[in-house]
Amino acid sequence: MNSPEDKRQFTRIAFDAKARVFDQQHDWQGLLVDISLHGALVYLTQPWEGGELGQIYQLEFLLPGSNIVIRMQTTAAHFDEQLLGLQCMHLDLDSATHLKRLVALNLGDEALLDRELYALNHQTD
Repeated sequence: MNSPEDKRQFTRIAFDAKARVFDQQHDWQGLLVDISLHGALVYLTQPWEGGELGQIYQLEFLLPGSNIVIRMQTTAAHFDEQLLGLQCMHLDLDSATHLKRLVALNLGDEALLDRELYALNHQTD
């Protein structure tokens, strides 16, 4: 039997940064555990009270050592204890550029990055 990780088309990059997940009614602080072109995993430092799976949330995090903020519109895909899995729905152009660069630097494999970008652009809803 395949695990969910085996089915992933997007390489997850372990990444340590403060993160904020929010909508108009809620605001949670946490730590980014990992990031990919398709989403993120966030360790929440406070209870996820009021949050619902499938709802739209904004994710923001600052690239360490810079003033660059990556913003991602997401849906809550899964929640386990204090770990919140977010699926990316939209990135602004600047955030997409910085995230692509971050993934490229961590992958070290241009062909793999091209395959992931192709998969991201050809997803079916």
